[in-house]
Amino acid sequence: SVTEIGKCAFAHCKYLKKVIINSNLEIIDESAFFSCHNLKSINLPNSLKEIRYTAFRGCTKLIIDGLPNSLNKIANYCFCSCSSITKIKIPNSVTEIGDYAFHLCTSLTEVEIPNSVTEIGIYAFHSCTSLTKIKIPKSVVSIKTHTFWNCTSLTKAEIPKNVDPPLLADGFSF
Repeated sequence: SVTEIGKCAFAHCKYLKKVIINSNLEIIDESAFFSCHNLKSINLPNSLKEIRYTAFRGCTKLIIDGLPNSLNKIANYCFCSCSSITKIKIPNSVTEIGDYAFHLCTSLTEVEIPNSVTEIGIYAFHSCTSLTKIKIPKSVVSIKTHTFWNCTSLTKAEIPKNVDPPLLADGFSF
């Protein structure tokens, strides 16, 4: 059984539309599905431990039903420019949302961040122009610069008191 999809394994496969993964997969390596513009669906099994850097970057038609509870981090640029994702529920196992993780997910309207997350990277949700509200859990101690910059539809942000105000000036654009 396949346990890892290697680096750039399916990158730029312009006719790839659907991927069915076995239940033993543990790693989707860097850029594995980079710029698969017609990829619409992929099942992510509960055995999956890592989705690495730019794994799905530029998969403009990709819709993710959910992320497995076995992940501990959303890697840098992981879903960057996945402009068809409309909502995402971060699993309770995740502690960090990486830099540019959902950057340019322009259809993203809803994000559920669990209490397990402690850090949200730079530009993590930058230019998610359909995002209307965000609730930052009390567990978050670090919101990096420009995290929600250019989220032009954002009308409500619930931010716990433990987040330092100077951080907010660099993280949000209202």
